[in-house]
Amino acid sequence: MTKIVNHWIGGKTAEGTSGNYGPVTDPATGAVTTKVAFASVDEVDAAVAAAKDAFATWGTSSLAKRTTILFKFRALLEANRDAIAELITAEHGKVHSDALGEVAFSRCLLSVRHWRLIERNLPKLTEPARLDPATMASRSPDTLTR
Repeated sequence: MTKIVNHWIGGKTAEGTSGNYGPVTDPATGAVTTKVAFASVDEVDAAVAAAKDAFATWGTSSLAKRTTILFKFRALLEANRDAIAELITAEHGKVHSDALGEVAFSRCLLSVRHWRLIERNLPKLTEPARLDPATMASRSPDTLTR
C-alpha cells in the first residue's frame, strides 16, 4: 500500500479533500512510494488562516519563548538527522552522506536565523550578524580573550 501524506493545518493532520494526489517516486527504481494530497481551495484558505493566527501568536511571544522553541527545533533536527537524511535519499536520490550535509546546512540556517532574531530584538547588546548562511562559525577559548 502506498503511503499518503496529508496536510498539516493548525497544528494537526488534515486529510486532503480534493481527491487529487501527486506521486513521490523512488529515483533509483521509479516506483511510486508515496502520494501527496493536493489541497483544495478551502484547504489552502484554512492553512493561510491558521498561519496568520500562528504568526500573531509568535509575534507576541517573548524572546525567551521563541529562543526556546528554536533551540528545541534545532535539537530535534540534530536528533533525527539520520531519519531526515534517509527521507532525502529516498525522495531525491542523494547518497546518505550528501543528504546528511543537507540536514547540517538546514541546522546552520536555523542558527543564523536564531542569531538574527536576537539581533532584531536586542540590537544594542549584540554585534550585527553578517554571516553568509553557508558559513559555519565556531569559537574557541583563545578567541574569547581578544
